[in-house]
Order: sequence, then C-alpha cells, then structure tokens
Amino acid sequence: MNFAAVKSVEIPDGCVAKICSGDTVLWSAGILPSAYQAVEWIGTDGNAYFVSNFSINHLSKFTLYYTYSSPSNGVHMFGANGPDGYGVNAPRFLHRHGALVFNKNTTGGNVFLFSFAHDNTWHTYEIRCEHQGNINAHKDGSFLAESTFVNANVFYPFGVFCNNYNRAPASYKAVSGSKIKELRFVDETTGKDVFNPVPCYRKRDGVIGMFDVVSKAFFTNAGTGSFTKGADV
Repeated sequence: MNFAAVKSVEIPDGCVAKICSGDTVLWSAGILPSAYQAVEWIGTDGNAYFVSNFSINHLSKFTLYYTYSSPSNGVHMFGANGPDGYGVNAPRFLHRHGALVFNKNTTGGNVFLFSFAHDNTWHTYEIRCEHQGNINAHKDGSFLAESTFVNANVFYPFGVFCNNYNRAPASYKAVSGSKIKELRFVDETTGKDVFNPVPCYRKRDGVIGMFDVVSKAFFTNAGTGSFTKGADV
C-alpha cells in the first residue's frame, strides 16, 4: 500500500502516529493539526510580529532551542521584560540587538551573556537556565558561554520578531529579512515542551504564522507588515 497521500489514520482505540515495516517508517502523522501546513521557516519584513501566550514565570529549570537567521544587529528577535520593583531592574530575557539579555541575580539589573551572530545565515543555540543557578549556552553545537541566572518570575508574555517591552512590542521589532526555524522551550523538571511554535500557514486562506503545539494556539501577524515563509516540510 502507498501511504504517501495519507493524512491520518484512525483506529477504534485512538489515532495512529506511525506505521512501520520493520525499521522502515512507511507513514507518520505530522506535528500540526490537518488545517495547517508546516514550513521550513517564518520571516518578517520588519513590521510583522506577534506576542505569544507564553512566559517563563513558572519555570525553575528550562532549555531554549533556538534556530534563526538575521542580517543585522538592529534586531529584537524574541523576548519580554517585567516591571520594576521585584528586586531586579526591569527583568529581561530576550534576543536584543547583538546579545542575549538576562538577569544574573536577584539584586542587579540585566546583563549580556554573549553576542548573537547576525550574518544572514542560520545558527542554532541551546541555552540552559536554572533559577538561582547556572545559565550556559552552546552555538552550533559548540560551547559558547556561561554565568549565573535568576528567573524574576514577573515576565510579560514573550514577543516573537519583537520584544514585548512594557507591553509595547511595536516599538521593538526585528529587522527585515529576519527568520526563525525553531523557538522551543523545554521544562527540564518534566522533560516536556512548554512552548513550541511551529512555522506554518493555514491551508484554507494561506495566512502565515506559528502554531504552538503545546497551547494549540495559532499566532498570526499583529503588526502592519507581512510574514514570509520557507518551503513546505
């Protein structure tokens, strides 16, 4: 039987995720609902962005898996801040301009851990954080930097292709040509994803966005510009 055109398979006890013949996978279900088509990446023209429903407030130990491309340092790829008055000065966790900005301890302001590469090519970062513990980062599989980390637990929801700074994301946007393949947060206390927005488009009207497979929310452009997309995957 040819399974190439099969979109889903149902049996009385549930849905089949994969059909194999020995070690060969004949068919596997996609990560997205059937109404959406996953794509390789999502990009911005400099005026397209969204604010998600996710924050790191409840996380004591987490890892960010992040793959992006940007042509310039004048960029706010993702992030959020929190209000003053919580022992830290407007706590932040974000990719702003050339750096990852975060809080090192409970009394100081935000600091830079490392400089992001902005050379219009793809880079993958793995950033592990533990509240009142360690933060360490790897770039393209190699160790990059480490320090101490505190989660202030008062962050606003994360912006994507923007920084949700004081709930004014339109003032802090990524530059035209910026792209994201992955922006996935894993709660290391459970080993489960807590935010995994997949680049995609809605099949019925072609609207481009990101579908968070954790909260089942589809995020579309909240700005004045347009998203771009890569090839179907």
